[in-house]
Amino acid sequence: MSTQITITLPDEVYQRVECFARLANRDLASVLVDTIQLSLPSTRADIFDPEPISDLPDEQVFALTELQMEPDQDTRLSELLDRQQAGLLAEK
Repeated sequence: MSTQITITLPDEVYQRVECFARLANRDLASVLVDTIQLSLPSTRADIFDPEPISDLPDEQVFALTELQMEPDQDTRLSELLDRQQAGLLAEK
């Protein structure tokens, strides 16, 4: 199921999306849909149901500030982001 919406984008954002879509040989709508999907965390309760940070004890908040990706995951993410920005990733 899909819902059609109309949005107003700042000119600079539209130009960036349009340029990326052209470089990736994709239509503008699919670039926007993918960008939104990748930018927002899942809100399904069975997958992602975080407690608001304001409700956590101080110790847990401090522990969260020290979380880091494993070095190999960080390297892989950087490689994928570089490929995405260069328009070299394709959908499967």
